Amino acid sequence: MHTTVWTPPVRPPTFDRVLPACGRPAPLLTAPLLILVLGAVLLFGCDAGTEASDASAPDAPANLAATAREGAVALQWQAVAEAEQYRVYRTADPSAGGSSLLQSGVPTASFTDTTARNGTQYEYRVTAIVGDNESAPSAPVQARPRAVDRVVTGSLRERIQSTYDAMPRRNSEAFAVPTAEEHAQWRTLLAALIDTDTTAARALIDASFPSYALIRFTDTATDRRYWLLQEAPTVETGWGTVVIDSSPVRDLAVEVPHPYYDINTYAQGIDLFLETGARAFLMAGASRCANRELSGCDGETTVCNGDYPVSDVAHAVRTPFQKAHEALTDAFPDMVALNLHGNGLSDCETVFLSSGVWDDTTDSVIALRDALRDRDVEAADPMSSSCPLVGGTNVQGRYTNGAPSPCTQAAAAATGQFVHLEQQPFFREEPAQYAALIAAVNAVFPPRSREE
Repeated sequence: MHTTVWTPPVRPPTFDRVLPACGRPAPLLTAPLLILVLGAVLLFGCDAGTEASDASAPDAPANLAATAREGAVALQWQAVAEAEQYRVYRTADPSAGGSSLLQSGVPTASFTDTTARNGTQYEYRVTAIVGDNESAPSAPVQARPRAVDRVVTGSLRERIQSTYDAMPRRNSEAFAVPTAEEHAQWRTLLAALIDTDTTAARALIDASFPSYALIRFTDTATDRRYWLLQEAPTVETGWGTVVIDSSPVRDLAVEVPHPYYDINTYAQGIDLFLETGARAFLMAGASRCANRELSGCDGETTVCNGDYPVSDVAHAVRTPFQKAHEALTDAFPDMVALNLHGNGLSDCETVFLSSGVWDDTTDSVIALRDALRDRDVEAADPMSSSCPLVGGTNVQGRYTNGAPSPCTQAAAAATGQFVHLEQQPFFREEPAQYAALIAAVNAVFPPRSREE
């Protein structure tokens, strides 16, 4: 059944309508009859004049039950014998009292609210209708829909594509800035996933992140199994997607902080993750310019009208993307993070690589540069190029490189565990072109030993 958006009707009944001094809901009456009833009450008390009107009102529905589902709440109740139809009322603030009409004209003793949002606690009541008369409301019930964990076999590339397609765009204000508590809980959630403590991870998701699902995903292309942490079925926070391989081939994290603006880096990133056997894949959940609120971090950009907004996860620390990066970096000190970006500057090479520190080019950057050159890709680093996009204000790089405050302080030296890649459009947009990057990464970063 199609559910309308819950807006109050022209004359919505409420549940605080009472007869004067009687404390009972007033039945729906015509104006003349209401005057007679009120007059009888004044003359003879609360018992007068109500039996006739109560007799015409149906009984209140009994045994209302609510079942929370993913993005929906299913309601059932005991049918009222004389009822012609029912009305369903809902509130997202049960403590405030009162409810708004969600759906009228419900023909049977069941209804599914498909407008419910994961993670929101709702309270429902139902009334029965006979002609122009509406019953008293049923006893209230509450439910909170949440995302459902799944076991899925399919194409991880297609899953990431569909996630990208649903991503909030520029100026949408759809990135929900986490609270300090949510930030800490997200870090704890990632730590549990890294430790493969999925019981603890699921408990945290249920308690704090109900818009997310933890999916055991088997990719048909690689026949490998991953843990996929994803908002499902709809994007409600814009916090992004995490994929973890508990038994990776290589100790790498592939990071896509600007999937929408740096065109096709999301597709390139998941290809790189799958074809290198990397440990983790991180993708932001909204456009870098989704919100207008500023992050307060160093640097400026021409992309989002000046300073960096809170939704730009490469330049904001109050993001789940940053917390995921930190959790992985701390858990795996030898892991190298490949942070993928795009640009179209004429003074930047096809691939410009840096460590995230202006004057410290690490061995991993040099080795990857040379491996790309060996594959006929124009590649450079800060020592051999005038390209200005070193990533010195990138907060993932600053954290990995030991900056005491990644938002506002640059790192003094590079650790070698972070590579910032700036790429020209033709290279990142064509799989035949960026295949050279995948081959270079596989050549530079050897597979983990069986003992690791």
